[in-house]
Amino acid sequence: MAALAAALFSPSAQAFFSDDEARRAILDLRAQLTAQQAASQSANAASQQQNEQLSQQLQQISRAQLELINQLEALRRDNAGLRGTLEVLQKDLADLQRRQRDLYADADARLKKLEPQKITIDGKEGEVTQDEMRQYQAALDIFRGSKFADAALAFGTFLRQYPKSIYAPLAQFWHGSAHYAARDFKAAAQVLQDFVRDHPEHARAADALFNVGNSQLELNDKKTARLTFQEVIKRYANTPAAQNARERLAGLK
Repeated sequence: MAALAAALFSPSAQAFFSDDEARRAILDLRAQLTAQQAASQSANAASQQQNEQLSQQLQQISRAQLELINQLEALRRDNAGLRGTLEVLQKDLADLQRRQRDLYADADARLKKLEPQKITIDGKEGEVTQDEMRQYQAALDIFRGSKFADAALAFGTFLRQYPKSIYAPLAQFWHGSAHYAARDFKAAAQVLQDFVRDHPEHARAADALFNVGNSQLELNDKKTARLTFQEVIKRYANTPAAQNARERLAGLK
């Protein structure tokens, strides 16, 4: 463009162009320069606008990336917290399951203790509960500890609570024997007489009847005692109790 302008305004060029032609050429040249300048400015503006748009897009992408990174970090923290919570819950569940197993085992053991057990006493088989067995044994232990009045109370309580127990005959015998040992001869005679009446074939019936006679002697009822000793000899002739009754009768003559 500069070369063209130099050519137009050179002395040699002026010889070939008229004034009007020269002016038109100058105007065309100016128009072209103006158009080129406008195009250049437009291109620069467009380029600047594109740069600004690109910069804005890059900023938006950077913000989006930063937000995404923050979200990922938050998710990692949440996952770590969830893993920790899950581990705690799994441990709590394991502890709960272990406690439940222990409770079931303990309950099963307790139920088994409460279940009746089969036992044999004096040749007779029957069932007893754990509480029944425990109460009878406790009363017997009191008797063995020579606390005879307490033993009499304990056996009396047992008989009222378990009148049909397989232990009942023995409990009745020890009940009367405890009264006798506690020197409550009236109660002893009554309880032991009931025992012989209820269980005449019992292995301890002869001893019980003999102690009925002894109680009557202690109560100074010799006449009734003599009749009782005679009954021992008659009903249980071949027993140690019968021999003892003969000796008692010999002492009463």
